[in-house]
Formats: sequence, C-alpha cells, structure tokens
Amino acid sequence: MRCWQHGGEGNGFDECDMCQAEEIAKNLIAENREATERATKSTREALEFAAREAEAAARHAAYLQNNPGDYECPACKMKSLKSGASRCPKCQKDVPDGFWEPIWECEKLAAAKAAEDRKKAAAREAERKEQERLAEEKRQKWLASPEYAQELETKRLAVEAAAAAEAAEKKRLHFKEMRNLVMILLGLGIAIFLLVRWLIVSGNEQYFAKGDPSTAGLFYAPAGIIIVGVLYYLVLAIGGLLFG
Repeated sequence: MRCWQHGGEGNGFDECDMCQAEEIAKNLIAENREATERATKSTREALEFAAREAEAAARHAAYLQNNPGDYECPACKMKSLKSGASRCPKCQKDVPDGFWEPIWECEKLAAAKAAEDRKKAAAREAERKEQERLAEEKRQKWLASPEYAQELETKRLAVEAAAAAEAAEKKRLHFKEMRNLVMILLGLGIAIFLLVRWLIVSGNEQYFAKGDPSTAGLFYAPAGIIIVGVLYYLVLAIGGLLFG
C-alpha cells in the first residue's frame, strides 16, 4: 500500500518510513519543549527565591546599620547603645544620668532568676534520675528474689490447672454428647425393630387371633417391656440434650 503523503510504500497503515520519521521528530520536539518549559520554570523560581533572600538580607543589613547596639536610645529610639555608653552614635545625644542603673538592676535580677531556674531544673533532673535508678534497683532485686520465683511458679501452676480443667470439661461434654447420641440411636433402633415386628405381626394377625393366647403373650409382653425401655432412653436423651 502506497503512502498518500510521500508516495512511498506503506506498512499497512498508510504510513511510510518518512511518516514514521516525522512522527518521531514531532515527539522529540514536544518532549524538548516540555523539558525547556520545566527548566525555565525552575530557573524562574530559583531566581525569585534568590531575589527574596537578597532583599531580606539587605533589610537585615540596613537594620543592623541603623541599630548597631543592644539597647534603645531614649532620644532617637534606635537600638544603637552598648551597655554603659554615654552618647548615642547615631543621634550624638548624651545618655541621661541614671539611665543604666535600672537596666543593670533588671538584668541582674533576670540573670539571677535564670540561674535559679537552671538550678531547679538540674535538681529536678537529678531527682528524676535517682528515682529511676532506685526503681530499677528495686525491680532487679525483686526479679532475683525467691518470692518472684514462687509467684512465677504459682502462675505456671494456675495456667496448667486452668488448661487441665478446660480439657476435662471438653472431654466431659464430648462424653455427654456421645452418650446422648448412643441413647438416641439405641431408641431409634429399638423403635425400628418394633415397627418391623409390628408389620410382621400385622401380616399374620389371623395366626395370632386363632393361635394359642400364650403364643401371643410371648410377643406382647417383651414388646411392652421394650417400648417402656425405648421411652425411658428417649426421655434420658432429650433431658440430657436440654438440661445438660
């Protein structure tokens, strides 16, 4: 089949080698365009981040330039004073007398409070570690004591006794179920025997009607005993199933 676009031989889908080459080239161009766009976007984001960082650094440098000290000047309100300075380096105004004493007193109190807090925190940490050490020592002593060994032995014996009791209960229930099943089967067997026997007698009722009464008694007397026995076993079986 010839290619309708280039006139060459196709591959069965109206495409020749030149068609396939053009399709591959289009895909490569599209992939290169997407990669270029991604790279451009990443570069733009990196430049924007760098510009923000440079702006923040410039603002911080300007702040440090205008506020080179540790304390605020009472005149120009800039943070330009070092501790104990007598003149502001920015506005050149003299620091008033008695300006530093309250500040130093507050710093002294704050330092003392911080030291006291650190001391209390260290004491609490030491107490916690001591309590943990004593608790671990007590636990190790208990694990090594004969009382702990006795407790483990008691628990082991209790577990074994519980397992033995459970096994005995399962065995008892199984025996009871088998006993009830045997009673039911025995009762059904006797009932089937009596039914078959009754059918046989019904088929020969003329013989029993005309025969010797003693002959009929040979059947009816055992039959009555058997019926009573069947009822007895059925009652036992049903009672065992219902009431355990």
